[in-house]
Amino acid sequence: MTNNENYIDSEFEPNDKILDEIKQFSETNNKLTLYMKKEKDSYFSVYLLNNTKDTLQISLQDNHLQIIQEAKDKNGEWKPIEYWRYSTCGNSYFSDKLEPNGIIKTSSKSYKGTFKTEIRYKLLQNGKNYYSNSLICKIDISQFDLSEKVKNESNYNDSKRIAGEETAKKIIFLDANGAKEYMEKLNKMRDEKTKSK
Repeated sequence: MTNNENYIDSEFEPNDKILDEIKQFSETNNKLTLYMKKEKDSYFSVYLLNNTKDTLQISLQDNHLQIIQEAKDKNGEWKPIEYWRYSTCGNSYFSDKLEPNGIIKTSSKSYKGTFKTEIRYKLLQNGKNYYSNSLICKIDISQFDLSEKVKNESNYNDSKRIAGEETAKKIIFLDANGAKEYMEKLNKMRDEKTKSK
């Protein structure tokens, strides 16, 4: 398992062809559509479309969308094969405007291996999860493993100390409830410390 290192293409100019392609997959009841497309062996293009008639604020971290890849395991269940590494610098976080029918394009690594499965992307945006279409790909089965190295390199261990193992996993795997659970447990811990003084 590795962290996702997508990077937004600031030179991208949307055209009618890609807009039509994304809209064929798009669910109109969602504010945003996340769409993945295999461009080359080494990477996917991932597009984020604003389905609304309003301009939306899109949260970014160091010019990255908060996305990770998921894959179906041997039991056919969606599991993360990447994690998200949060920056500890406050200047890393900002938002950008996405106009109606506006599209953001980012590129993200494609993996290789012998395990044939479905891949999709998971996005965390404004406290909600969005999922892309899926594609058949091959990965290494070990990418499902949450190793000690990953725990040390991510925010996992810090989050686990405060909020427990399950919440720590939710945070690095971009679960919409992860941050809320973490803050609730952090505030509870602070309240208990205040009362004990």
